[in-house]
Amino acid sequence: YALPPANRRPKRKNQVICITRQSKGSGHKGAEVLEKLVDWLPRDYTLVCIGGLTPAFEAELAARAAARDVVLNCQRGLSDPEKFELIAASRLMVFASGFEGFGLPPVEAASVGTPVLATHLDVIEETLGFGAVRFVPQGDDVALRHALDDMLAPPTPTEHDAHVTAEVLRRYSFAAYQNRLAHVLKSLHRAPPRLLDGAEMRVIQAANPVWARLLRLARKLV
Repeated sequence: YALPPANRRPKRKNQVICITRQSKGSGHKGAEVLEKLVDWLPRDYTLVCIGGLTPAFEAELAARAAARDVVLNCQRGLSDPEKFELIAASRLMVFASGFEGFGLPPVEAASVGTPVLATHLDVIEETLGFGAVRFVPQGDDVALRHALDDMLAPPTPTEHDAHVTAEVLRRYSFAAYQNRLAHVLKSLHRAPPRLLDGAEMRVIQAANPVWARLLRLARKLV
């Protein structure tokens, strides 16, 4: 419901978007890439950041951006349709996370044809490794800068090839999710119940004594 229809998507702007945040005690979401983008983006570009930044960091970014004639647009608390409008209006998404369980923002960008530049993660390779993302090695600022310049250099491709976007929508539509979930539930329903044997219990006991106690209790209740 949140995707803007292909015939009503906003016109692409000289705009790069990041979805990131500053995590307490961890920099794994890659918010520090915003400082690099402010310094690297062409003048008169807009850098959109969706996510939580500290007031001090946001103020520092705004000052650096203003000194380079780059517009900083920080957003939080957006609805899904509002978020997709900003993604669809951007020429590029930069995703520099160091760890993800799934990595939804690149999928969201590819679903509306917005090219994605990402630091390499196996999970992103798994979900979008069919030409939907341009990867650079983690921590390689030289490669990141080169890829950014290359992807924004004229003539800038305004969107993915149609087949890439179609493949993303085929794989990750809500209907596809429903079908996969139904398949998993049916396979669980068909599988006969099985209690863990002694060797499996010892592995769990060594890894997590709390889970082992819960499983022993469950065996008594079966």
